[in-house]
Amino acid sequence: MSQSRYIEHDYQLSNGAYVDFKVKEDANGTPVISELRISFAEGDLPVGGVGSAILREIRTSELMTLWFEESSRSFLSATQEAQLWQKVKKPWENTGRLKVPTELYAALAYFYLKYLEQNPTSPTASLAAELQIPTKTLQKRMTQARALGLLVSSPVSTPSGKAGGKLSTESKRHINRLLGE
Repeated sequence: MSQSRYIEHDYQLSNGAYVDFKVKEDANGTPVISELRISFAEGDLPVGGVGSAILREIRTSELMTLWFEESSRSFLSATQEAQLWQKVKKPWENTGRLKVPTELYAALAYFYLKYLEQNPTSPTASLAAELQIPTKTLQKRMTQARALGLLVSSPVSTPSGKAGGKLSTESKRHINRLLGE
């Protein structure tokens, strides 16, 4: 058996070639493909190797779509993130029986994950302090975000009560809708 069968690859082309890529932010803060690798499983190298027909089969837009679907939060430019922060940091109105817009919970989940990356030991406390709200209030909002399916459990299980999760595809749609307003 070849080593490639044990490695998870990002994409596979019609001739069996594996495509792996990395994404980084450019000078504008926009996610872009920074590295691209094409390989074959041991013994599966076709005659001619990597040719122009294979290269034409690689669609960077498809690769970025895959990345956006898999990434936890890094699908916004720096400008979009700043706009989203302005909407989240405004005091949430006491709506009584009216519901808080789902888009706000999605945006809050986005920033929760960002704070989780920056401060893995206490993302909730850090974000609550930045938003100038009680930690308990933020915990309730995050519970609601999870109940709405906007923040879902990570594929790697985390113990109950521990920080973690990833944005759902629905959450990303809500965020894009909020930014479009």
